[in-house]
Amino acid sequence: MNKNTNPEVATGNEVGGNILSLFSVIAVKALTLAQAKARESQHGYVGLEHILWAALKLERTALQEEGDVLPLPFPVSAVNAVEQVLERENISHPSNTEKTLRWTPRGKKVLAIALRISAKKPVPLSALVSACLMEKEHQAVQAAFNEAASMLDSVRKQMGVE
Repeated sequence: MNKNTNPEVATGNEVGGNILSLFSVIAVKALTLAQAKARESQHGYVGLEHILWAALKLERTALQEEGDVLPLPFPVSAVNAVEQVLERENISHPSNTEKTLRWTPRGKKVLAIALRISAKKPVPLSALVSACLMEKEHQAVQAAFNEAASMLDSVRKQMGVE
């Protein structure tokens, strides 16, 4: 396992254990869940889309266990929308059956941004989500934003505010 604590310059397949020690318990669970989703999808890599999917999936757990609130309330449908993006990315990699997964440059960038922007240590799940959301052009981020916007529009209509 790579012990480099800077994810932007980490090399090899693994993000080092030293990096993970800087994140909260729930954030580490999200990164572990992202890896599991990548394996299940047989992608052979962990990218922003896997991190975002896992982080949104654990949103309620982060609130209950760590009092961590995400920067934007995402409905359950946002998790489903990101999952649909993952399913469309049915990319076959020769390494998809290996134990270790490659972290994409964008995935490493998300970790680095989360470390940089977080005022809290250990870095909470909300910082991971914020870092993902900064990549506005990524289709997984757009899918999550679209679902959140749809939910907000629905709330506005229910309240009679348009």
